[in-house]
Amino acid sequence: MALVVPSANIEWRITGGINGVTNSNPWLSLGGQMASVLQSDKMDNLWDPASGIERINGRTEYRWIVCWNKGNESIKNPHFYFQPRDPYVELEFSRLAVSAPVGILATEEDRPAEEEIGPEVDSPMPFTKTGESYETTNSIAPDIPAGGKLYICLRRQIPEDSPPEIKALVIVMESRIPTSASNVSLTSGGVAIMEEDN
Repeated sequence: MALVVPSANIEWRITGGINGVTNSNPWLSLGGQMASVLQSDKMDNLWDPASGIERINGRTEYRWIVCWNKGNESIKNPHFYFQPRDPYVELEFSRLAVSAPVGILATEEDRPAEEEIGPEVDSPMPFTKTGESYETTNSIAPDIPAGGKLYICLRRQIPEDSPPEIKALVIVMESRIPTSASNVSLTSGGVAIMEEDN
């Protein structure tokens, strides 16, 4: 019997909660406690539009989001990838314990701490492993237990002299490991990230 866990069991959230006070502004999703739902398919739902100066000079920005397993079963060996693949957007998982909130970045340009995402000298380096399918990605997270929250850091690079554009990509989480209730399991869920430059 195949078990398909619907995406309703997976919820994508922004961060920025502090001492029980939630954050609803995705542009301030810079770490801290899990906050509001990440609105899929909404323009500028995670990144603020890149300004003309940012596109001329180039810029690197970070956001922390959460993949929350609201189901009753662990999600085992989850693979994360982008559709379509964007060479300027990458992700890295928190190395802290699952559900442990990460530190809050002072600004969106500050790189997260090494204990959270690893040092640049790691092999492979952080922010270099995500592919465009289950088979091609090397972004494989630890198991997410029932009720568990996986903190994910997204990095956006705005290349120097880049033209204004509208972008849309979907972050997909997929697991193919059987659960205790089935012989075959397929768990999947995704969220669309959309942005429009000035």
